[in-house]
Amino acid sequence: MTVARPLSSNDIATIFGAGSTGILAKLYGQNPSGICATQTPPAIFDVVQYGAVFDGATSVRVGVQAAIDAARTYMQGGNFRAAEIRFPSGGSIGRLYNGETLNFTGFTDASFRLKVIWNGICILASTNGTPVIDALGSMMIWWDNVHIDGLGPNMPNIGIQFGRINSTASDSGGHGMTFTHCRIVGAFSLTPLYNFSGESCYYVVLLIAILALVVILYILVPLLHQIPHTL
Repeated sequence: MTVARPLSSNDIATIFGAGSTGILAKLYGQNPSGICATQTPPAIFDVVQYGAVFDGATSVRVGVQAAIDAARTYMQGGNFRAAEIRFPSGGSIGRLYNGETLNFTGFTDASFRLKVIWNGICILASTNGTPVIDALGSMMIWWDNVHIDGLGPNMPNIGIQFGRINSTASDSGGHGMTFTHCRIVGAFSLTPLYNFSGESCYYVVLLIAILALVVILYILVPLLHQIPHTL
């Protein structure tokens, strides 16, 4: 008679581990460094390290664009799946002047995830008829805590533009764009936010605002019914 023995830790590692025969390897393609191999952290592109100065007067375009371009080159290498572009924290102010658009185009790899951590930095933009951010054709970008203030009389035409370059079904531009805690205020000759046929986009601030309104109405309506009415 054969007696079954309890599984040892080596047995569990063989069955569920990340080796060539493990279930995790079959499902996720993890390396054989352990049962719970950790995901490679995203590459960090700090706009200050690329030369952006946030003193409220100097244009930040060159430094920020250099960080964006480096992240795009990183994506095009094909070996990495995530990156973060980080702005400084602390309530600093950046400037963009005549014709200075931040070019976020070219992020077209559907398996690549880019997160733009704006940290609430206020960009005062007087770009004179050009967008502050151009992301047409790009996809899968998470915009977090972006703050853009359009200034007249040389106001931008658009705060952020994204979506498809053309209207064909094969163009996936704008897919998977996510906006959390973003503020686009001030003067724009066309619109603060322009989405040209981009699908599956998420606007978390709008959802929060709607939920807050529902809660307020839920609380206030019963209270209003309790107030005595007089002719």
